[in-house]
Amino acid sequence: MIKMTGNINQNISGLNRGEDHQYTQVQCKTCHRGQANPFMIEQVMDEAISDGGTMAAQAKYNELKEQYYGGHTYDFTGFTLAEYANSLSNDNIDNALSMAQFGVENYPGEPYAHTILGNVYLKLGKPADAIKAYQASLAIDPEQGGVKSQLEAAKKAME
Repeated sequence: MIKMTGNINQNISGLNRGEDHQYTQVQCKTCHRGQANPFMIEQVMDEAISDGGTMAAQAKYNELKEQYYGGHTYDFTGFTLAEYANSLSNDNIDNALSMAQFGVENYPGEPYAHTILGNVYLKLGKPADAIKAYQASLAIDPEQGGVKSQLEAAKKAME
């Protein structure tokens, strides 16, 4: 791995990006972020779901957040948690719902968390719940044209 980082740094510095461009130097912490095995939070939660379901994943998330929040080891933003729930929606909609609800509980001010929850509700055939989630998203950030369209689609599904 030391050879790999040296090789990357040598190749990056050879790129011509202009005289005033500064290159980021790759270091061990670039990938490892303080971990012996550099797993992303999504991979950790996938394993927890496999071992014990979404409650285990949520407990693991909270445990890691308590241990690592404020560092650069894991991304504990509401967007990442919402995007994780979104990624589950194609394989297991129940897990997606549980994680989307968890995302809204943890990040009530993140509009994307509410949007993903609305999307999951719509996939589940629950347009009334989707409408509430989309409205919550728009209450936080009313300038989301895509969410406005999703809200209208959910309203049409109610008819």
